Amino acid sequence: MTPRNGSQAKPVVFAWLALSVVMIGLAWPTIRDTGLDYDEAVYGHLTKDFLTGRHCEQHMPGSTSVELGRRPFPVFVQGYLGAVKCWMLLPSFTLFGTTVTVMRLTMQMWGLLGILLLMFWTRRVLGEVAAILVGCLTALDPAFFFPTICEWGAFVPSFVCRCAGLLFLTVWWQDRRARWMWLAGVALGIGFFNKIDFLVVLFALALAALATRPGPILRSLRLDWRQWAAGAVAFLVTASLMVVSLARWFQTLLEIPSGARTDELTIKFNMAKAMLDGSYFYRLMESGGMFKRMFENAAPVWSPFGLVLGLAVVALVVFIVQGERKKTRGWPMFLLVGLLTAIAGVWLLPDAVRIHHALLVYPFPQLIIAAVVVRLWKISPDKPLMRQAGRIVTSVAVASLMFGHIAATWRTQQFIATSGGRGQWSTALTQFASEMRHRDDVMLVSLDWGFHEQLSFLTESPQRFEPTWNLQEGKPVSLLPDPRCYYLIHPPEFSLFSYGETYLQAARAADPSLIVESRTNREGRVVFQYFRFAPPR
Repeated sequence: MTPRNGSQAKPVVFAWLALSVVMIGLAWPTIRDTGLDYDEAVYGHLTKDFLTGRHCEQHMPGSTSVELGRRPFPVFVQGYLGAVKCWMLLPSFTLFGTTVTVMRLTMQMWGLLGILLLMFWTRRVLGEVAAILVGCLTALDPAFFFPTICEWGAFVPSFVCRCAGLLFLTVWWQDRRARWMWLAGVALGIGFFNKIDFLVVLFALALAALATRPGPILRSLRLDWRQWAAGAVAFLVTASLMVVSLARWFQTLLEIPSGARTDELTIKFNMAKAMLDGSYFYRLMESGGMFKRMFENAAPVWSPFGLVLGLAVVALVVFIVQGERKKTRGWPMFLLVGLLTAIAGVWLLPDAVRIHHALLVYPFPQLIIAAVVVRLWKISPDKPLMRQAGRIVTSVAVASLMFGHIAATWRTQQFIATSGGRGQWSTALTQFASEMRHRDDVMLVSLDWGFHEQLSFLTESPQRFEPTWNLQEGKPVSLLPDPRCYYLIHPPEFSLFSYGETYLQAARAADPSLIVESRTNREGRVVFQYFRFAPPR
């Protein structure tokens, strides 16, 4: 890799500022029209509880908080998932309030910060043009754009930490000042504490670096061992709580029944395909968050990202072969090994079947495309035909990518706006929550997964109860025949578990005058229901 310390960062910063303005403008329809998902809401709920001093008895299994000023400070969201995103939300929630808009804009700004760090790293290694290009390719990618706004799976903290760690390690390699190694250790440690699957990123970066500079790295380990030790200590301190959980996580993986992962490879293949063609979030919205039905139908959106990436990887292999002859493999080897290692990690990681798992390979795909485009654009003037062909091909590829990304994003947003969201992503639940927000005379009981965390975040006064986790453990719950209890269920189309329908039928049998109300989206489809017992006459 060729350092570029002397060049000024101003063009990159200006490009990033312009890109940020565009991205925030593009994000507004998604922020406004997309319903709040359970996994997105859980972080807001935990953060809100700390800011308000509210001690909620029910959170997801494995959730851990510590008392800080008599308030529950979130530490873990689940046993393998640290509460880093909650900490990221604290400043903006404190200043601007605990709303969905504030939460989504906050996570988008953190995502854009990650892109800035990535652009700084790319400028040092590949130059300013590649840095600006990689920023655009990443920010406009629907697979990055939507999960960054409607963030679940703790992708944004992971992305920020991996980009920061990559930048700090590279700066340290170039000037060997201990503070950069320390900062790299902190960034990568927080990334690992954020979520245990960050191991994939760590292995990818380590193997990519060793494949590119094995001799210099081994010499550095011997000569600069104190600085390596400082970085390792910084990593272990910031990641210590998750390191303790590592053995328990491996034990959980070993306990997964052998038949439980039969369709996993098929799901991962479909997930990767949908990520690369820009259709993943459209499919998620169309199915109402029902992952098992996401890939049943063809999606009307498509981006040539997968095709362009495949061609870029072929070009990268050619560059590596050429570099092997000249002993200048450099960045092509780093990027190729990093990508392949990350793909293998996701493929081997048990139960990694959602887009936030597939995104562990980012930003290697965008870096590869940007690097190849710049390399082909700069073909020597001594080869005019090749130079012209290279510029035509790269121009068409970049223009197609940008158009495909924006078209896929726009089409997805149009679907969300027209439908009002389906199932667990419907704005109908948000509207219901606003009606219940200050009612202290009701109890909201979630008889299916997909209600409790949203209602906990969006309401203030109602009591809330989620028996879903008990039901999954085979512990039946008796319904109180109290008219103040609103029992929430999904229709079979959007129901994750069958408990709701079972309890509805039992309640109807017990009380023929049972009150049942259906809530619909803009299409007129029933997205959820609630029932309650009639008041005594």
